[in-house]
Amino acid sequence: MITERIPPGRLLTVSVIYALAIGMGMLLLATQRPWMGLRLAFDAELNAAVVRSAEGPAADIPVGTALTMIQSDGQDMDLAARDFIAETDGVMETYPIYEAFLRRQSALAHMQAASEVTFTDREGRDWIIHPKTTRPIASLPADFWVQVAVGMIAWLIASGVWVFRRGESSARYLLLSGWSTAIFAPFAAVYSTRELALPGELFRWLTDLNFMGGSLFAGTLVALLTCYPRRIGPKWLGWVAVLSQLGWFIAQEAGAFESMIFARRMLVMVALLATFVLAVMQWRITKRDPVGRAALRWFLLSWLVGSGVFCLFILLPQMFGFDTSAMQGYAFLLFVLVYVGLAFGILRFGLFGLDEWWVRVVTWMGALLLLVVFDMVFLLVLNLSSGVSMSLALLICGLGWLPLRGFFLNRMLARSGRSRPNVFKAVVDVALSPREEAQEALWRDCLQHSFDPLHMKPCSHLEAEPKLADDGLALLLPGVGTLSSWRLEYARGGRSLFSGRDLEAAKELVVMLRHVFESRQAYEKGVSVERGRIGRDIHDNIGAQLLSALHTREEGRREDVLRGALADLRGIINDSANPDLSIEEALGDLRYETVGRLSSGGLELDWRVEEDGGAAGLSAKIMHALRSVVREAASNILKHAKASQVRILIRRSRQNLTVVIEDDGVGFDQEAVRRGHGLTNMDARLTALNGSVTRSPGLAGKGARVTFEFPLESPEQAS
Repeated sequence: MITERIPPGRLLTVSVIYALAIGMGMLLLATQRPWMGLRLAFDAELNAAVVRSAEGPAADIPVGTALTMIQSDGQDMDLAARDFIAETDGVMETYPIYEAFLRRQSALAHMQAASEVTFTDREGRDWIIHPKTTRPIASLPADFWVQVAVGMIAWLIASGVWVFRRGESSARYLLLSGWSTAIFAPFAAVYSTRELALPGELFRWLTDLNFMGGSLFAGTLVALLTCYPRRIGPKWLGWVAVLSQLGWFIAQEAGAFESMIFARRMLVMVALLATFVLAVMQWRITKRDPVGRAALRWFLLSWLVGSGVFCLFILLPQMFGFDTSAMQGYAFLLFVLVYVGLAFGILRFGLFGLDEWWVRVVTWMGALLLLVVFDMVFLLVLNLSSGVSMSLALLICGLGWLPLRGFFLNRMLARSGRSRPNVFKAVVDVALSPREEAQEALWRDCLQHSFDPLHMKPCSHLEAEPKLADDGLALLLPGVGTLSSWRLEYARGGRSLFSGRDLEAAKELVVMLRHVFESRQAYEKGVSVERGRIGRDIHDNIGAQLLSALHTREEGRREDVLRGALADLRGIINDSANPDLSIEEALGDLRYETVGRLSSGGLELDWRVEEDGGAAGLSAKIMHALRSVVREAASNILKHAKASQVRILIRRSRQNLTVVIEDDGVGFDQEAVRRGHGLTNMDARLTALNGSVTRSPGLAGKGARVTFEFPLESPEQAS
């Protein structure tokens, strides 16, 4: 097609120019008419046209004056109710009546165009007006601008969608529909808001084109539903619907019908009924097509709210003889909703969010429909007053429909899947499963039960949060821990799209799973830390005491050391380290133990404890660390130092505890320092307590000196 080679920007520019041309053309048609400055409304009881407002040439006529006759150029005519009909299609019973109406319009328009016009009221007074040759723009009523704007907006929406969907049949039908709306709505604006009359031929052209546009609008909606969102029948079926409306229009123009109401309402009503039938068919065939179903919901929502209300309050009452033409200008606003809904559906806009709230709108529309039906039954059948009928209708709807509406909402918006406790249990089972394969299988099962997707497959979703994709067709979940990322398609077994509620549920699942994984990792880290502590304590304390027992020659002493080792072993397991001992008792036991171990190896010990006046106490953890480093240092001296003297200084102040251990042996073996577990354990203990360790030569420049220093308040206590 030629249009496929035209850039979208150029086509949009042409569409805007065309819309502006329509608006300017209607404005010229409306304003290039004689203007008297009157706004009249016919009162059937007074059988006169009552002045609602008067300005300009008619400013002298009081508001409320009942005018019965118009005179100019030697002619006079009595004003009749039909002269003020805004819309002829639903009021004129036959074409002869319509032709007579057009002749009266021509006569009134000729009189209105005279230089002087005289109106006679019910009191017999004459009011002379000198009409102006053109009508001011400011005098055009609001419903004129509404109808023109509806036509322009409908065209702009339809053409805007078509520009970006030129290859789709639905977009082409929408374009034709927008063009038809740009005909019937603006043309109706001109004749329905006339001041008094238009020339008969102009009136005929305007109303005929209005009817043609309305017929094409109905036909294009039928055609649209034959291919949107899924195709029903052959491609030519849609064009048959459009051409049948055009043929019907030509037939009525040729005089094939006697009843004008039948000719101009029957096929349109049939087409509107056909749209509902086709909508039901589309609903059935999109059962497993959630994108198509959601797009169809846009049409149903906009069509029910827009065209449904228009038919209910405008077209249907006309079939029973009620004149609703006064409301018709404003009712055209409802067609904007239709085009917005169709555009959103064809462009696939916000499909995943529509599933949640369209049901609520439909149920409210049902309540409104029931209210109107009951009110009309009470008014027309039972002949009740308007106040009583409306009260009864409200009472019946309140007692009957609202409870049913709540029931329907709960059933239609209900979500399958596990309850929150079951979901939490499933997530915990996933995180605590010992094998990665089992975790993956349990996570897949959890997602299947929570969202019931039709398809699930691993994907490469790298974002940290779940995300909706393809207009809600898919739900993407990120990988958590060792688990894969997943793409879920077609929610609830393919019956709907993923909604915003599903997205929130997925985010909650991911957050929950991450929390359980992190808790498990924290637990495993704690287990590892505890294992390290136990290993260091066994190496430093139990190992040192067993070594001491090995070198002790006294049998009783050996037994005491072994008992102490068993007691320390229980303390290591319970992480208690004799918490009931006082500081002096704990230091005394440590000195006694150290003296015994060193003396058994032939070493002399110089033990000193220094305290300032405000020395702080020692916590169980600090005392445990002190015991461990002293024992480990003594073990290293016995095994490696070949020393004869050892000096241990413990200095306790308000903030710090300093331990200096030195000997006169051979000094450090750097390889042993790097490889040995004992010194490594000492460094680890000091690091855990925010302490430090330094090494230097020992007594008289020989041997080694190790200085440990750490704050008396450990990180655990500080926290």
